[in-house]
Amino acid sequence: MRPLEYAKRLGPRVFDTRLIVGLCLSVGFGVFFIVWNAHSLRLEVDGHIFAWLPLVAFGIVWSAGRDVAWRTAAGALFGAVVAVSALWGGMSFLPVAWSFAWGVWIGLTIALATAVCHLLPRLMSFGSMTVGFAAGMGAALMSAFDPATSAVTFFNVVMTVVLALVIGTLGAQALHAVVVAMDGVHVAHWTPRSMRYRPAASASRRVKKAS
Repeated sequence: MRPLEYAKRLGPRVFDTRLIVGLCLSVGFGVFFIVWNAHSLRLEVDGHIFAWLPLVAFGIVWSAGRDVAWRTAAGALFGAVVAVSALWGGMSFLPVAWSFAWGVWIGLTIALATAVCHLLPRLMSFGSMTVGFAAGMGAALMSAFDPATSAVTFFNVVMTVVLALVIGTLGAQALHAVVVAMDGVHVAHWTPRSMRYRPAASASRRVKKAS
């Protein structure tokens, strides 16, 4: 295969200018609005801004698709809450410095969360739970939890993380609806026309070339 032909394979199958411009403007404005209104949206705890968390939820919910959006969001929310709770709870009986004990504690926590996801697979996604767990750990570390951290601070961090993930999830669902309306395709799992894989068409082309 020639390099130029290979490069064309990486490009969009259908170059929909209106759709691409709409996606760019929507995502750009959404990020601008969240960063600009981080204080008004209550995405701040003790001077720490959590404007990055909605993007985490937006990314995983958008990539999962509309048919499993709420299952994906539930997994991310569950993982984030478990992670924040584990770090705050561990401060009461584990050394402050990260050590072997912390590794065992965090590993055991995410193992239990994994078991819950597989016991309730229709309710929560395991993959999104791991992303949410990582986001929750990042939020807890950013908040600098220590043994003196009060329950009020813990509650504020948990609620801020949950709110941020909900905002990202709603944003992904809203953009899904807008793009489906623009693209004219009313299906549960939306894929842009530029990214759709057409195995039947490809097979017919191969048959024609062979003949």
